[in-house]
Amino acid sequence: MTKNACFYRFTLVLAASVLPACAELQDLQSQTASLVGQPAPTSPPAGEQDLSPAQRQMSAQAEALSTPVWKTATLWQATVLGAVAGGVIAWTQHEDTQGIFKGAAVGGAVGALVGAYVASKQQEYASREEILDSMIADVRLKNRQSEALIGSMKQVVAEDKSKLAQLEAQYKKHHITQAELNRQLAVVKVDRQKIGEATQKAQEQADVFAGARTVYRDKNPGVATTGLDQEIDSFQKRITVMNGIVKDLSVPELG
Repeated sequence: MTKNACFYRFTLVLAASVLPACAELQDLQSQTASLVGQPAPTSPPAGEQDLSPAQRQMSAQAEALSTPVWKTATLWQATVLGAVAGGVIAWTQHEDTQGIFKGAAVGGAVGALVGAYVASKQQEYASREEILDSMIADVRLKNRQSEALIGSMKQVVAEDKSKLAQLEAQYKKHHITQAELNRQLAVVKVDRQKIGEATQKAQEQADVFAGARTVYRDKNPGVATTGLDQEIDSFQKRITVMNGIVKDLSVPELG
């Protein structure tokens, strides 16, 4: 069997397994939409109106950082795209049929996202220089977002600690109730959760960028990736700082 025939057979097998699932997913989404209808306007969550400007800013910045630059809507879609991209990458490197299937089996969620990310760049840009510049711009954006978020995180942590210290002193003097103290503890826990989730999602994106860099180097030996290396290193250092802030807000006395 020729390589072309093997590749087309691989594509048909993959499509045969994916398309029925796509149809089922679309049917499920349609049924859900018809049952749920248009969402009714909702009021802000309880306690939202009590947030400080720094807390509101941190929430917005955390959401921006947590939103990946790639356009994949769901992890399920990323897995499909990653599998296809793995096959395409192997094929362009002139591997045999076994290599194509191995390439399509890139492991885990990160592997799938790396495949989807690389595939999107290959579709959008014609030259390897444009692809590299685009990846550098993506990581640079996340560096700007993470730097801004770190500033807000530090401010929110300082506010939380100061507020809790005041309330604990008032509680010991019986000026406030346990319920009032618990309310502030709950706010601190929400802040800690937001910071932790944003840090985790930033790390996931850093892993994808690092994986995409590896794929790019393999496909373009000899091309310098210094700019991309520097941006990824800076992003990872900022994530380390964010992890330290999470721990700072997780000391026992803060609940």
